[in-house]
Amino acid sequence: MKMKSVAILSFVMSIGTLLAQASPLPSGSRWGTPNLDALKSFLLLSDQQVQDLTALQATFRDTVKPIYQQIMTDQKQLKQEMGKASPDSSVMAQLLADIKNLRSQIKSKRDGLQPQMLALLSDSQKGQLANLQQALSLQQAAHQATALGLVEAPQQNSSRADGSSRPWRGMHPRIMGQP
Repeated sequence: MKMKSVAILSFVMSIGTLLAQASPLPSGSRWGTPNLDALKSFLLLSDQQVQDLTALQATFRDTVKPIYQQIMTDQKQLKQEMGKASPDSSVMAQLLADIKNLRSQIKSKRDGLQPQMLALLSDSQKGQLANLQQALSLQQAAHQATALGLVEAPQQNSSRADGSSRPWRGMHPRIMGQP
């Protein structure tokens, strides 16, 4: 019986670790208003399209924020339960199931958001999204080539108050060939 409890606990903890590593929010999502200047320029978005896209994103954030907060609460409870000398595997299993359900709710809402956003774009703008998708698929290779010095990172317009530019996120200046 003890061996079965250890196996269940081990399984629950491994699932918990996997769930804790996955972000419930969409990739690149932030709680603030994003700067869409580059996207606006690339897709030739009108000011109205930018406002409408931003409004949809804000509504999505407002909708998923309480779900995300519940996930954080459940993860905290799960961590506390795991820290006990004799954690209750049924409590842990229920928390994990709850977290999985909440993440599914966010995914469902995110999946419903994309068609709404695409509906705001013209056919030519939708066509340009294929180029962005291809660029994303090459991102890891581009970062690795930059790290090796095979290619130069693109120079970005400075948006920092001090006028300095910033290399790609995650790239250390020494790796980029700078002192």
